[in-house]
Amino acid sequence: MSDKIQKLFEEQDVNISQMSRKTGIPYGTLYDIAIGKTSFDKIKIGALSKIAHEFGMTVDELIGDVELDQDRYELCQIYDALGPMGRVALIACARGLSDAFAREIEDILNQSRYEDGLNG
Repeated sequence: MSDKIQKLFEEQDVNISQMSRKTGIPYGTLYDIAIGKTSFDKIKIGALSKIAHEFGMTVDELIGDVELDQDRYELCQIYDALGPMGRVALIACARGLSDAFAREIEDILNQSRYEDGLNG
């Protein structure tokens, strides 16, 4: 996949520093993507969307032949269809769900440790 990114940089006469400034994505992150150290399936959807936008394409067009599970693919499609405020709302909801899930898991683990202490 790094070949595709490198080709896009060349075709559009853009370098990693310029892309970093335009997207706000750290240079190191873009560099790792460009050299293939970081694969598309490990990149956050917001970063993928910014990169795709700068290249004048959708996330689907950018990742093309990369295998995404159905849930990730659907999330990408929803994200791409939203306007800026919708994208902000979607990300906020996802972060809230992630935080809530993490707290729930922590509570379960703490309860389990407490019960183990009573039984031990």
